[in-house]
Amino acid sequence: MTIQDVANIAQVSKATVSRVINGKPGVRKEIRDRVKAVILESGWRPSAGRGMASRIPSGFIGIIVEGVRNPFYHDIIAGASDVLKQNGFSPVIYNSNNSPEARQKGLDYFLSGAVDGIIMIESDLLGKESIDKTLKNLSCPMVLIEDDKKDISSISVDNLLVGKKAGEYLASLGHKNIGHITGNYNFEVSRSRYLGFVQALMEAGLETDEKHLAYGDFSWESGYEGMKQLMSLAERPTAIYAANDIMAYGAWQYADDNGIRIPEDVSLIGTDGLTLVYERSPRLTTICHPCREMGEKAAQLLSSKMMHNGDDEIQHIILETYLREGGSCAPLQP
Repeated sequence: MTIQDVANIAQVSKATVSRVINGKPGVRKEIRDRVKAVILESGWRPSAGRGMASRIPSGFIGIIVEGVRNPFYHDIIAGASDVLKQNGFSPVIYNSNNSPEARQKGLDYFLSGAVDGIIMIESDLLGKESIDKTLKNLSCPMVLIEDDKKDISSISVDNLLVGKKAGEYLASLGHKNIGHITGNYNFEVSRSRYLGFVQALMEAGLETDEKHLAYGDFSWESGYEGMKQLMSLAERPTAIYAANDIMAYGAWQYADDNGIRIPEDVSLIGTDGLTLVYERSPRLTTICHPCREMGEKAAQLLSSKMMHNGDDEIQHIILETYLREGGSCAPLQP
């Protein structure tokens, strides 16, 4: 099959087929969809050297995540997948498993023409040099989640405000000696949550102390170890803010294993709003993210870009979070 055969079947000119393949404007949506359908049904690919192979519509959208076992990503992926399917696209999930090398390999593959667009959750694992290089060489529309790089569209929450809400809540309960288990500090979300947390304590007139800071990586194990570190201090914190719920549950397990009562001995607050995998009694107090909505919004934004011929308008959409009070926090006892 040749480009002329595609044009004949779609009842358009060769020039129109070329414009569709290369993502050029000036083709009505119904005609563009008809040409794409012929290409997909026939399996046609242009011959090498025409410079168009990366532009052939595949019907697939790549979604890159850190680790598919992390329940935080489940609702994001579900929301994005539902919207993409409604718009005629098939999602392809790539799990980088917290490896910068694996993430770059998956991104390079997607950018080679395997997909029509990309949704990437938390790009910071790649490092600044790789991110800058990627943004300069984008060959298809991309939307980031939990990231707000200025040069590319994104869906996120205000992570500075997330950390601030957690700090304000613990301070409002009368706690003065408050510890924090950070997420992966290579991620902007971790740094922002920490800064918001510190801001809340300072506004409450409380001192911050480096020894009350435990560096985690968003994993259950790092929450366990972070709690162990903080509880080994001569002057233990009376409240702990964990930068995500998985670490909060790891911290809680350490408390259980060592006879430390939550919330009677230590108050504990997390971030995310996970309810399925790690839920326990009493319920964890946490700052809830609209995870499914984040996925839906990202897919809607990406679909819109593709339907408008790779519209390059940059949009940064910030969604609201909220405090969900459970039973893991209590007022400071005199």
